Amino acid sequence: MKPILKVVIIAFSFWIVAGISCKKSNKDPQSNRRPVAIAGPDEIITLPANSTNLDGAGSTDDDGKIVKWQWAKISGPSIFILKNASTAIAEVTGLVEGAYQFQLVVTDDGGLSAADTVRVQVKVSNRPPIAKAGADFSLALCTDPGVATLNGKDSYDPDNDQMTYTWTKISGAASSTLSFATTSAAKAENLLAGQYVYELKVTDIEGLSSKDTVVVNVLGRDANETNLDLVIDGSCIFQDNYADCYYNPCSYYDYTIIEGKFSLPSIASFDFWASEYADTATIADRHDSYWNFYSSGNGPSLYGNTTINFKQLIQKGGGAFSGTFKINGGSATRCNKDIFINLDPLAVTGTIDTAAKKIKLTIKGKTYF
Repeated sequence: MKPILKVVIIAFSFWIVAGISCKKSNKDPQSNRRPVAIAGPDEIITLPANSTNLDGAGSTDDDGKIVKWQWAKISGPSIFILKNASTAIAEVTGLVEGAYQFQLVVTDDGGLSAADTVRVQVKVSNRPPIAKAGADFSLALCTDPGVATLNGKDSYDPDNDQMTYTWTKISGAASSTLSFATTSAAKAENLLAGQYVYELKVTDIEGLSSKDTVVVNVLGRDANETNLDLVIDGSCIFQDNYADCYYNPCSYYDYTIIEGKFSLPSIASFDFWASEYADTATIADRHDSYWNFYSSGNGPSLYGNTTINFKQLIQKGGGAFSGTFKINGGSATRCNKDIFINLDPLAVTGTIDTAAKKIKLTIKGKTYF
């Protein structure tokens, strides 16, 4: 080949290659399309594992190439270490319990960018759920057989996993049955007089479980008469000239609150709560009291009024007192609405320590649950 022709061919070839190269590196911004950022699937890791890779290698650009990757945390705990944040695959270490969200921004050779996020959930090792079958209680039958509600609503999972419920009768009359036994609130049915024990098992989505039991004492219709002889040690709070502004204008009265606990082994454990609304005048005898014995669930209860004026007693410095407690109603009225009408008041004696804000009550007499 002649030297002159060879030079022309080489120059022409260089011009073609250079032209193509120039066109590719200077993309027309009007025709350039954005890349697609793909930060990868969400991930759950369980401690003690505390690191993972953030993989954006699946990101694409269909009319060119990606020339820049940039990872950053946009939410989650402040404790972490992000390595190789400007590469397609970054590494994050030192993670703690919580939910992290990382963002990937990719940029193509035409200067356009796109973003995507990935969520990394860091959990502690799965913990078993906590079963709570409720407090033991008693039920007075009005008709044979009876029904009681078993309540496991206070059961919980420390990892907030979903739970399943299973109730089982451990002991009690063979005639009794359970319905809704795979819910938090089962029904014990066909109950006769006697004691029943029910077990609640709760299971999380990973198969861990725990159990708890509840005792139900079912009192026969002829077994609810009780001769009380009990002592209550409780607290006594007195509020002088209490301002009640629920309605406008405000009303004022002297307010006494008494609280305590006691147990009648053959019946139930009780809370005692009393309140007294009294005239603010020091010498006035006007007062309205409310006393309440109550057990958990739909168990036994009593309520009524007392003749004792606690306001005057406290304003005189406390000390010994005596009076009566007239029962107006309670759980026995479910069987006989008139059962308390002709019942004699219960005898009440006790002492108040105003400095320690303590009260001791002794209550004696016949009643019904």
